[in-house]
Amino acid sequence: LAARIGLQKSTAHRLLRTLMEKGFVYQDPVTKRYELGPIAIKLGANYSRYAALVNVARPIMLDLRDSTGETVNLAVLKSNHVLYIAKEDSNEPLKLSIKVGETAWPHCTALGKALLAFCPESDRMRIFEGVRELPGMTKNSIVSLEELRAELDRVREEGIAYDDEENIVGIRCVSAPILSKVGEAIAAISISAPTVRAPKNRLKHLGKQVKSAAQEISRTLG
Repeated sequence: LAARIGLQKSTAHRLLRTLMEKGFVYQDPVTKRYELGPIAIKLGANYSRYAALVNVARPIMLDLRDSTGETVNLAVLKSNHVLYIAKEDSNEPLKLSIKVGETAWPHCTALGKALLAFCPESDRMRIFEGVRELPGMTKNSIVSLEELRAELDRVREEGIAYDDEENIVGIRCVSAPILSKVGEAIAAISISAPTVRAPKNRLKHLGKQVKSAAQEISRTLG
């Protein structure tokens, strides 16, 4: 391993020990050979699970990025968080910087609201079981479950979710769900932009564009 990646043996050994401690690598106690550990296998399984979705969504995300000039994100609901699984960055110097694999609270993001509004009621109940007050990320964040339920009703009615500086000050987002045959969200797509390029009167137009893209992905997936 040291020879193949051009490192000193001691450095390679130290890196391997760290990977073993974190579960990414396993060392056979008899042969002393290294293998992929359980965490690496789990990551690979997650990638395979979302790969088909990302492959279908990617060209549509690129078209949406180019037509709006803004960053486009793809996410799923994982446990009680939004998990970003793909993105296409805006070419503008000022933009939202979120990495694939990062997570966010669902109640204060457009992606999360789109996912929550179209997920089974049992999943919503599980996510917020025992929660009395939601964490506020900014002064605009929804912190009341009653207010969130009303917002999710609106999202179901319109098919578009909004984040008006509720997660990050200075960033607005619009999102729409990618739906299964039975009308449940399997993912959501969003457009995020700085408030200077996304005044409230532009959000409605961006909302129509992101909803159209979500419907196209849904149709392509069957």
